[in-house]
Amino acid sequence: MIERATDHCPIRSVPLVYVRRTSVCLFHPVVDFLFLGGWSIVVMILCFLLPLKQASFFYFFFTVGWFINGPHFAATFHKVYSDRTFLKSSWVSAFLLPVLGLIVIGFVYLNQELIQYYIKIYIYWSSYHYAGQTFGVTLLLLKKNRVTSEARRYLYLSTLGIACCGIILHELSPSYQFIFDVKMYSLVLPSYVFYVTQSLTGIFLGLFVLHLVGPNSLSSADFPWLAMVPILSLYFWFLIGPKNELFYAFVPVAHSLQYLYVVWVRRREQSFAPDEKNWSSLIWFFSIFLIAMGIFRMLPIGINLLVSEGVILSILIFFGIQMHHFYLDGLIWKGGNQWHSA
Repeated sequence: MIERATDHCPIRSVPLVYVRRTSVCLFHPVVDFLFLGGWSIVVMILCFLLPLKQASFFYFFFTVGWFINGPHFAATFHKVYSDRTFLKSSWVSAFLLPVLGLIVIGFVYLNQELIQYYIKIYIYWSSYHYAGQTFGVTLLLLKKNRVTSEARRYLYLSTLGIACCGIILHELSPSYQFIFDVKMYSLVLPSYVFYVTQSLTGIFLGLFVLHLVGPNSLSSADFPWLAMVPILSLYFWFLIGPKNELFYAFVPVAHSLQYLYVVWVRRREQSFAPDEKNWSSLIWFFSIFLIAMGIFRMLPIGINLLVSEGVILSILIFFGIQMHHFYLDGLIWKGGNQWHSA
């Protein structure tokens, strides 16, 4: 209790009110849990526990990816190139960088021994992009918690550490793999690099949780459990996922659904009438679906008709478009309030 005096009443006792540190529900707790990555954790666990036909699941998620991954990339382009304010302030990123990217693609196409290094850059940047999205989504779920700068730092290092562990796993053994018929060699890193990185990541994650809890211990009802779903999903994607042949078809779908869900929720917040929300969501998804069809379906067909080695050029452009998405998406996340107008 504290004592408080006012102009109209004598000193009296009033209770101290403590603000509960709970995570923000974007739409509905159960729906948030599923689309922010919870469903992917459940599916991965089932794949390891039950005698499921892995090949059938692989082709299922590969097919679903055709309808999810493309719109996920297109959603970023739709937001950026339909926002005049963003284009005026970031015209270099929106217009100049794609031109420079095409020059790089042309150079790699003419010097095809560089393709494996080009794809290697894409893989590393993709992992960083996944970590960045997890960092951003987690902060969205904690926006009422007054997250300290130290907690933000440990969260960032935790997500980055998980992504680095995933990369290191692919760079340990002296082997190679084929990605779109491109022979990729590993860096043959010593195994202790992985264990050191994994240990540091665990320490950073523990420090993040401690800073999240704060000096006063919280009950299980007060702890923002929902905010832990994205980072737990990232752990499953990068450290559990590679042990299963579903990895390359499954994880991009889970990541894309998480992204589309957050953008969809932010768009709904702009509308007030229920009918307007529903129609706006349908028009938006139809728009990004058409953009995705044009970029990832019609463009490769046109390239193959005009260029003799069109498959290789299509692959280079395919990865180039994704890397441009990584960069633009990073600008959106760093802007913070950009998500309120997503």
